[in-house]
Amino acid sequence: MKIRKIGVLGSICYDYIVFPDSEKIESFGGITYNVLTLASLSSHQIYPITWIGKDKASQLFSLFEKYPNISTDYIKVLSQSTYKVKLNYISKTTRREILLNKPHPVPLPKPFPDLDLLLVSFISSQDIPIDKIVQLRNNFEKLIYIDVHSLVCGGEVDKRIIKCCDILQANEREVRALGISENYEEYGKSLLTGGMKVVIFTFGDKGCLVCYDKKCKWVKSQKAKIVDVTGAGDTFSSAFIIKFLETHNPLKSCEFANQIAKECCERLGIGCNYG
Repeated sequence: MKIRKIGVLGSICYDYIVFPDSEKIESFGGITYNVLTLASLSSHQIYPITWIGKDKASQLFSLFEKYPNISTDYIKVLSQSTYKVKLNYISKTTRREILLNKPHPVPLPKPFPDLDLLLVSFISSQDIPIDKIVQLRNNFEKLIYIDVHSLVCGGEVDKRIIKCCDILQANEREVRALGISENYEEYGKSLLTGGMKVVIFTFGDKGCLVCYDKKCKWVKSQKAKIVDVTGAGDTFSSAFIIKFLETHNPLKSCEFANQIAKECCERLGIGCNYG
């Protein structure tokens, strides 16, 4: 298989996770899940484009250096504290997110790296200004995969994001923030008509809907023994990319992504998911 260069653009955060039974763990979060999933499932070269505070930099680099296919060239170390988030789980799958410090925009490298695919994943709407994403789209001709993710924090999603990607991923709450509460298939097909290659709507244990080639298919989720759902969506997007680069088949890629996301949900935090 040809080795690809995959960029992951977004924030790294440090999560303080509190479960319904009051058990607490600490773990890296944000695009850390994306980066480690991509690196552990493939030989592709992975380029996180992000920042980390000095307080957690050595810990993060120690984690990443276990994987020779992760490049840290585009990780900027800043003097301010690492982005911290408290995740209070109300149930096994429902949580409330509390930002513990002020977000910092992700510094975009100049010149931008020569990549085969760029995955963009948001922690908040302040991660990457939408104008920067539009500008990036105008100058980046390869595939862009956008996981809407926490872009919905703070209200309705800026719909310009839809024109900035080739592959879109959104969960049920995020689709509603795009202004859609039903007729998912119709909406997915409309995005394909607008030029998008693949549209993926995820619905947790109900599975996901994948739209491509003027059609939509439902993919059943695999039953999981839920331990910690943190990072499941990030794991899904990265696993999808690995299989899609191999097969160019969105349906098979979603089936594979469901399996890897299930495995993520059955483990605690980032430290228990990866060596």
